[in-house]
Amino acid sequence: LELQHSFSRYQHGEFEQSGALGMEFGVLTHNSSAVARTRAIGPLQDGTVGLWYEYRNYAAGGLNFTPAAEENALALFTYQEWPLGSFSANAALRADGRRVAPRRTRTSRNLGRIDTRYFFGVSGGLSGRYQVGGSVAIGWSLLRTFRAPGIEELFSEGPHLAAYSYEVGNADLDSEHGLGLELSLDYDRPTGHLHLAIFRNEIDGYIFPRNTGRYSLRRADLFLYQTVGEQALMHGVEGAFGWHFHPNLEFAGTLSVVRGILTSKDDQYIPRLPPLQGRLNLIFEASEAFNTDLSLRLASDQDRLGQFEDPTSGYAVFDLSGSYYRHFRGHLHTLSLTVENITDDIYRTHLNRVKELMPEPGRNVRILFKTFF
Repeated sequence: LELQHSFSRYQHGEFEQSGALGMEFGVLTHNSSAVARTRAIGPLQDGTVGLWYEYRNYAAGGLNFTPAAEENALALFTYQEWPLGSFSANAALRADGRRVAPRRTRTSRNLGRIDTRYFFGVSGGLSGRYQVGGSVAIGWSLLRTFRAPGIEELFSEGPHLAAYSYEVGNADLDSEHGLGLELSLDYDRPTGHLHLAIFRNEIDGYIFPRNTGRYSLRRADLFLYQTVGEQALMHGVEGAFGWHFHPNLEFAGTLSVVRGILTSKDDQYIPRLPPLQGRLNLIFEASEAFNTDLSLRLASDQDRLGQFEDPTSGYAVFDLSGSYYRHFRGHLHTLSLTVENITDDIYRTHLNRVKELMPEPGRNVRILFKTFF
C-alpha cells in the first residue's frame, strides 16, 4: 500500500510596462493518493486499486476579476493486466467527481451565473498487445475519457498579459467526453527500437479558449478569449526510434503530427494545434559517467489555421547538452551543461499567442548541479 500527499503554494503576478500590477492570483493545492497492489486474481496479474483526492483554493487580485473559489475532486480507479503467452491485455477504469464552488454566487455579464457546479464521469480503457515474433509486436487501445472543467475554465475573467489576451471562462460549461482508438507497431532489437502509432479521438465538449476576434471592453488592447466546449475530431501519427550503430553512439528521434477539426463548426480547424514536428538526437556515451547529446528540433509550416490565427513558418534549431555523474563520499553528484538554440536563431512556435510580438528565446545556457542523498 502506497500513501502519498503533496502540497504546493503558487503565487503569480504580471506587471504592466509602467510597473503597475496588471493581474495576480494564488493557488493552494493539496494532492493525496492511496494505491494498493493486488495479488494475482485468477488470470489477472499486476493489478492496482487506488483512491485520489485533490483540493484547490484559488484567489485573485489586481485587475483579475476571477472570483475566489474552492475545488474538490475525488477519483476511484483500478488497473489490471492479463498475460496469456504471446498475447497480453490490460484494462483500466476510473470514476471521477468534482465540485467547483465560488466563495459567493452572482451573475456575470461575461460568464453567466457563477454558482457551485458538480461534475461526475467515468473513464476507461482496454488494450491488447500481440508478440508476432521475437522482435515485432502489434497493439491496440480503445479509450473512453472524461474531463471536468476547473475553476479557471469556468470562472476566469481578467487579462493574461503574458499571452496578450483577456481571458473569460464559461460558467455553463459541461464536461468533456472522448472516445479514442489507437493502433501501434513496435520493433525491438538489442541494438535499437522503433515505435509507430496512429490514433483517432472523437471529443464531445472539447474545452479550449477561443479567440472571439473582439477586443475586451475592459482592456481595449487585448483580444477577448472565451472558453468554449465544442464537438471535435482529432487524428494523428507519432513515432520514436533509437539505434546504436556503435557501442558508444546512438541515433534517436521522435516525430508527431496531429490534425483536428471542430465538427460542430463546419469542420473548422482546431486553433493552436502544433504542426508536424520532431527531434533528432546524436548521443555519445563516453562512459557510464559521461555523455553528450547533440539534438535538432524541427517543425514544419503551420497553415491549417483556426479562426483569427496567422500562419507560422517552420524552423530547425540545434541544442547541445552534456552530463557527468560521480559518486563521492557516499552520494551521487551530477553536473549538466545545456546550450539551447546554439546558433541563436529567431524562430516562432504556433502555440505562442504572442509570436508576432516576441519570438522564442535565443541562445540559452544552463548549468545544473545535483546531489542525491
